[in-house]
Amino acid sequence: MKALVIDDFNEMRRSMKRMLEELGVKNVDMVANAREALAKIALVPYDIILCDYNLGDGRNGQQILEEVKERGIVKADAAYIMVTAEMGQDMVLGAVDYLPDDYLTKPFVGEVLNKRINKVLARKAHIGKIEVALQKTNYDLAIKLCDENLAGEGSPYALDYLRLKGEALLLLGECDKAHSIFSSLLERHPFQWATFGLGRAEKCSGNNRAAAQVFEELIDENNRFMTAYDQLAECHQQMGDTEGAQRVLSDAISISPRSVQRQREFGKVAFENDDLEAATLSFRRAVTLSHDSYLKSMDDYTNLARTMASNGKGRDALVLINKAKTEFKGKRNLDMQTAVVESLVHQKLGDSAKAQEAMDRVGANNDLTASQMPLDITLDLAGSNLERNEKEKAMGLLGSLLKNFYEDDLVVDKIRKVFNDHNLGAEGDALIREIRSEITDLNNRGVSLVKEGNLDDAIGLFEEAANRLPKNKTVNLNAAQVVIMQMQKLGANRTGLQQVNEFLDRVRDSDPANEKLVALQRMATEL
Repeated sequence: MKALVIDDFNEMRRSMKRMLEELGVKNVDMVANAREALAKIALVPYDIILCDYNLGDGRNGQQILEEVKERGIVKADAAYIMVTAEMGQDMVLGAVDYLPDDYLTKPFVGEVLNKRINKVLARKAHIGKIEVALQKTNYDLAIKLCDENLAGEGSPYALDYLRLKGEALLLLGECDKAHSIFSSLLERHPFQWATFGLGRAEKCSGNNRAAAQVFEELIDENNRFMTAYDQLAECHQQMGDTEGAQRVLSDAISISPRSVQRQREFGKVAFENDDLEAATLSFRRAVTLSHDSYLKSMDDYTNLARTMASNGKGRDALVLINKAKTEFKGKRNLDMQTAVVESLVHQKLGDSAKAQEAMDRVGANNDLTASQMPLDITLDLAGSNLERNEKEKAMGLLGSLLKNFYEDDLVVDKIRKVFNDHNLGAEGDALIREIRSEITDLNNRGVSLVKEGNLDDAIGLFEEAANRLPKNKTVNLNAAQVVIMQMQKLGANRTGLQQVNEFLDRVRDSDPANEKLVALQRMATEL
């Protein structure tokens, strides 16, 4: 068994190591900070991780937990125990977003550590394989393992099996079955996690109003259930109520301000609601909170610069853009993204010549811009083109966005708003109809080729379209499907499987419960 102790105090590190060795754990590594911890965890499959929350300067224990979970570099069946001498409110609430397996408050003795570790490892011994299956996105296997364990009688982990089965069903997009599990659990006891699962099942089925009601009741019962706020805000956005989404996220941030993702979402919604002071503050917090984290993103800098420029602080925005060029030097799309935002800022400052100079550095590939740039910034760019009477450029850019996102009603509504804001509503509606017809024709051509048995040409058609339109879900799913069909006919090969994974990953990022995605994942697994 291998263990890692993370603590910035040498004496404490040695004390915890001694305790672990006295418990029979012979392979114990020690590190003093997040950087060393992340490097170790990425290389060594630890069974036990004892992590102090407060690590001095740099990232704290909570941020390490976030990163190892998000990157999937910690074993799913490892025991991750957070150690702290400070049960401060922010830390505890932050931990609700990313739960460790247990907590230990300093000072503690070996006997207490032994009990906690044994308790966590006993539980992991029963559910660890299921968590591993979920981590590897093998949801069918996770459900099978849950059912096998539930078939026995009197397991003390029956609730865990049902919870994990409900989670797997949600990830498979089997909303009704997940709803049934969580409903039956709530008939036995008002578990808050089951209520949360029920809300997700309603949301998964597209019942956003019913889901919102469930999440509101959950928050009324426990105002520290932070992920319920996030889900509730998404429901409001899906229903077109961005002001409601902002109120919910504002409540969440007032209680737990450390989540970078939540600060970003709040900033986007506040900007959409024209609450520029709030958006500026939130994007600035996202930049600060993520500075020493893997979550550090160029988008936060450009979103902040764009917001500052809209709020009359264009000069400060230009300073920030220059800082981004240094911070993200060598990063893909850096030149394009900073040039676009720089152009928008100069436009706000009334300097058309410099705005055009920056735009000249972007290039004229609308498909590339629409697929690589953050959506809101691309919409701003199209609006800026219209304001400069560069209608043709704007139409090309908005057309490329539509080709990528024509199935997403929220995005189409945002595109329609750009047209309406510039008195081009009729032309916008015509373009939306034209693009939808174009994409439908493309998919129909591919389907016809498949029906004719011409898989090679179908692959060529969908592959070219998918690489040109990486955000188009239908095109990427069809591209994956025809490659799978080819391998079913001729046999699986490494290149084909890599292609399939790439196409499916593009859809998984935005729509993990997509029914066709789930079906194709199963087909790919069987190859």
